[in-house]
Parts: sequence; C-alpha cells; structure tokens
Amino acid sequence: MRNLKFINLAVILGACLFTLNALAASPVKVHVLENLSAQESKAVHASLVKLGYAPSKKALFSESKDAIIITKALKNETDEASLTVELVHLDHEKSLPRTVFEYRLSTADVGSMMNAFPRPESLKPMNLTPVALQTME
Repeated sequence: MRNLKFINLAVILGACLFTLNALAASPVKVHVLENLSAQESKAVHASLVKLGYAPSKKALFSESKDAIIITKALKNETDEASLTVELVHLDHEKSLPRTVFEYRLSTADVGSMMNAFPRPESLKPMNLTPVALQTME
C-alpha cells in the first residue's frame, strides 16, 4: 500500500515537472548585428537573453528569420550621439526583410534602450481572422 502511494506521488510530480517544462517559453533565436563596443555588446546580449531571445552566432538568416540591428551613431559637430534598434523579419528568401519594431534613442545609453525593447511574445502576430469567419468551438 505504501509503494502504491509513493508511485502515485512520483507520477504526479513527474507530470507537474513535464507540464512546467512544456509551458516554459523557449527562447526565440535572433541574429544580432551591432556596432557597439565589447562591453556594450556583452550588456546587450545579456539583456536579450533575459528578455527571452537567444542570440545566434551563425550567418545572417541562416538559423532564424529574425534579426536585431543595433546602430550607434557617435557625436559629431552637427549631431548628438544616438542609438537605433530594429527588429527585422524575413518572410521569404527572395524578398527584403520587413521591420517589425524600430526604436530610436537620442542618447548613447544602451541600458535604457534595452529597457524599451519588447519581449518576443508581444511581437507575435495576433489572430487576424475576421469575426464572421471564426468558428465557435
């Protein structure tokens, strides 16, 4: 009788563990193109991992259809330092990538730029089926 209770407990714990693993969001692979310093690049990669992205080291669009482009403009006589971050998505191999998210910051602060960057869940397309064509389940 005790063995049966132990086996039932083990089965329930195993089911909970597998359920939690299935519910956990897998990171979204992205390619990162940037012209930042080494220290800023490490900070950006760490922030991307915390947000749920997995930066790829392979060639552009070989592993993923998404890419993040971070451009840092230095201060000169006419313009102030600025940062621009874009998330682009490639639909087809023979087409140009489309911009999904773009954010421009008038300072060179990488931390505040990464605070404004969205999580992968917020960038997924929503259900765009018209209400008249949706079926009740």
